[in-house]
Amino acid sequence: MPVLNTNREIKKIILKESSQPNDEAWVEVYEILLAEDMIGMETYQDDQSMASIAVLAKLIKAWNFTDSNKQPLPVTLENVRHLPMLDMMQIIQETKALSSAKLSDIKKKV
Repeated sequence: MPVLNTNREIKKIILKESSQPNDEAWVEVYEILLAEDMIGMETYQDDQSMASIAVLAKLIKAWNFTDSNKQPLPVTLENVRHLPMLDMMQIIQETKALSSAKLSDIKKKV
């Protein structure tokens, strides 16, 4: 019988916009979202920008951003809203590539 597996692959992305020499900014992202990750997204049905940011907040598993006191910042909707747009676009592009590759693998098996 098929097993419902909630384990997801994770990819580390070095963020070009936020990285500095000798101080790379990175995020770890899930390869795919689960249906449960979409719970509550209807809140943003009239605001496409917030919906995109909310999806990113669900995709990002971890990062190395800190506050001005060098304390780690949690991955939250509020904190994700402060990412530079170029970093957000990079995360979206790289996760789309991951999803496309996964979809291609699935199609090959069918």
